[in-house]
Amino acid sequence: MSSSGAADESLTILTSSEGETRSFAAHFANELRPGDVVALYGDLGAGKTVFVSAIGFTSFARDWR
Repeated sequence: MSSSGAADESLTILTSSEGETRSFAAHFANELRPGDVVALYGDLGAGKTVFVSAIGFTSFARDWR
């Protein structure tokens, strides 16, 4: 696998509720740019789907403004 010069970065965020996860995801979504790659991993029930759905909702809402 090759890299396009981007540094490998890791970020761990711990939230204590679904609402907190959605809130963080909305802020995170606003920082994403075309070409960004985000990989999520975690146990079943860790909140990955909640996080991704909030990013999708935020991105969709942003595009309709």
